[in-house]
Amino acid sequence: MKASTHYTQPRRKSRTIFFLRALEIRGYRIAVARSSVLPGRRFREPPRSILRLVQQVQTHIDIEAPASLIWAILADVGRYQRWNPLIRGIHGHIRTGAQIEIRLNLPGGEEVRVRATIVYVREERELRWRDRWALPGLFSSERRFRFEQLPHGRVRLYHGERAQGILVPLLTKRRRLRGEAGFDAMNIALKQRAERASSSGAATTS
Repeated sequence: MKASTHYTQPRRKSRTIFFLRALEIRGYRIAVARSSVLPGRRFREPPRSILRLVQQVQTHIDIEAPASLIWAILADVGRYQRWNPLIRGIHGHIRTGAQIEIRLNLPGGEEVRVRATIVYVREERELRWRDRWALPGLFSSERRFRFEQLPHGRVRLYHGERAQGILVPLLTKRRRLRGEAGFDAMNIALKQRAERASSSGAATTS
C-alpha cells in the first residue's frame, strides 16, 4: 500500500513559493532562486530586493598631469599590458556603441575575458562601458571613468563600477575583480604613468 502524502499551504501571505535550482550559465554551475505558483493562485512577483542585488565600487585618485595626457593613456588600450595590473587589454575601438572584449586580471594571475559595449564617450571627461548577460535581471555591470579638473592643472580621476542582478553575490570570480584593491592598483599605475610622461614632455610612455 502506497503511503499517502498531504500538502499544506505555508502560513505566510505570499502565494508564491521559491526553490533553488542549479543552472549552468557561462561555465558557472550556480543555484539560483526560481519561483512556482501554488495551484489555483495568481502569480505574485517576488520582492525587488530578491531580484535585483547591487554591488558598487567607487574610487578616485588625484593626478598631476593634464586631462588630455591622462585620456590619451586611458584610450590607448593596445598598451594596457605594459602598465595596467587590472585590465590587461581591450580589443576594440573606444567609441560610443562599439563592442569590445576586455581581459581582466584575477589575483594569482588568472585572466577572465568579458564582452561589453561602450555606452558613453566624452574625450577628456568620461568613459563608460556595460557588460550585460542575455537574460534580463541575471547580471549587468557598468564601468565608469570620470575626470574632474582641479586647480593648478591637476585632475581627479573617479573610477568605479556598479553591478546588479540576482547572480551578483554568486559569481565569485567577478566579486574578486570588483575588489577595491584592483581598482586602486590600476589608479596608481595610471597616475605614475601620466605623471612620468608629463614630467618628460611625452604624450605617452613606452
